[in-house]
Amino acid sequence: MKSVIRACENSQNALLESPTGTGKTLSLLCSSLAWLNNEKENSQTLSDSPSRIIYLSRTHSQLSQVVKELKKTAYRPVTVVLGSREQTCINEEAKKLKGMKLDFVCKQLRLRKKCPYSQAKGEKLPLLSRKLMDIEDLRVFGIKNGICPFYALRGAMESSELLLLPYNYLLDPKIRTMYDGLAFKNSVVIFDEAHNVARVSEDVNSFDVSISKLQRCLDEVEIVKNMKNIPDGAKNPDIKALLDAISPSEFQRITQPIESFIKYLLNFPEPGKDGFIIEGRKLFNIFTDGTSMRSEKTAEITKYLNVDKEALERYEGGITVKNSGEYMGSVGKCVEVLSVNDGGTFLLEWCRVIETVYYYMANSNKELGENSIASIDDFKVVIIDEDVFESSTPSQMPEGRELKVLCFNPAIGIARLVQGSPRAIVLTSVSYTHLR
Repeated sequence: MKSVIRACENSQNALLESPTGTGKTLSLLCSSLAWLNNEKENSQTLSDSPSRIIYLSRTHSQLSQVVKELKKTAYRPVTVVLGSREQTCINEEAKKLKGMKLDFVCKQLRLRKKCPYSQAKGEKLPLLSRKLMDIEDLRVFGIKNGICPFYALRGAMESSELLLLPYNYLLDPKIRTMYDGLAFKNSVVIFDEAHNVARVSEDVNSFDVSISKLQRCLDEVEIVKNMKNIPDGAKNPDIKALLDAISPSEFQRITQPIESFIKYLLNFPEPGKDGFIIEGRKLFNIFTDGTSMRSEKTAEITKYLNVDKEALERYEGGITVKNSGEYMGSVGKCVEVLSVNDGGTFLLEWCRVIETVYYYMANSNKELGENSIASIDDFKVVIIDEDVFESSTPSQMPEGRELKVLCFNPAIGIARLVQGSPRAIVLTSVSYTHLR
């Protein structure tokens, strides 16, 4: 506990060990909250942004245990537990759904003001954050008080004194940017069970693209295209409005880079059993050249794509940082249409790949700084035959390619956190013998 308080007071990072059964969680909570209370008393006249404790564990079930431990103490900070729609939805119509279908139905119910929980009164939000509740308690509270837990928690997040969330909400840049109030400045960030952090950080910053997935993307675009071309193809007025917002040329703008990238991957030299390994800094060239119609290896593709002049001129140089936002917007329209029937998973994954490459990774060196502990060079691009590692003999390898972008430095997730200027980062575990 003294080490935690010292780290908070001196704005230092700490790597702490505490064996099982020593009351690690309770010690972390009491020491950090004691410091926070003292900080609040002594900083009433300071202009610094208010401090808070951001407590992370691997799963929501582990966070539920944190709430139980917190209830044993005398501390009652403004507490928020972040959760997804699937975990917090209490609408009878929507809560039976999952994934993108739930997201779509939720948004439509809110737009039409058909969800009785979406019009929560503002005076109930402080009450929500003052209660010590895990995810299940929040659902019960929401039903009783007519509050949507998902949106109420997001609204209360900015004023929280204790914020509880899983690792991936912070380490995954795609998730982190969804929560505008998730600021780190002058906050104390505590990782419980920190021996899991390295693996999670590497996993959320790695991704893959395969020819089979890209083919499924083309199939999904074709489904949306057929829905638009068939009279009364969409009986749902909300879907019809979405289809009307997609211009015919957008279908070609979506599919051209995908088809070009398929051709590009197929034209790579035979990767062999160990794969074809490329430096991470060449990733942008791979995606820009691979989605381009000007590449020597994809020049012939123009003969059978039948694209219009607008689509050709816009993406003939491939997807770039400049046009990637517009491209993702077009893909997103198709995803939203397909999400009604819980489809569009492959297009959504492709969209997230583009977002990762052209936004998060393109800005990584600038975002992390020249002297950062992590950079784009911590990634490796590996091109293999699809499922090559699962095949027992070369004859079983399918005719296809898979591009894997692998993160080899778990510090990449923490480095982005450090740039947010937290007051201290505390990592705790039962043991760090695996790091020695």
